[in-house]
Amino acid sequence: MPYRLAEGVGFSLEHGYRALHRTTRPEDATALSRQAVHVMGTDQSFSNRKARELLTWEPRVRLRDRPGGHARLAAGPRALGTP
Repeated sequence: MPYRLAEGVGFSLEHGYRALHRTTRPEDATALSRQAVHVMGTDQSFSNRKARELLTWEPRVRLRDRPGGHARLAAGPRALGTP
């Protein structure tokens, strides 16, 4: 779905939810908001360059180099060898 269309849908759902909330007081939040569209539609990758340079840090799991890197990371700290 194009970003602008998703943003419009999020806007509509937010305002529809507000109107519904005034009359029925539902407990659930809206399924899609403009903030959710922004978070999902924006690159969320961050560089570890400064940690490597200033702290001489190296990651234990290289997600791109090793097969199964994502699975090891998702398995949690014990899979990475930390207590």
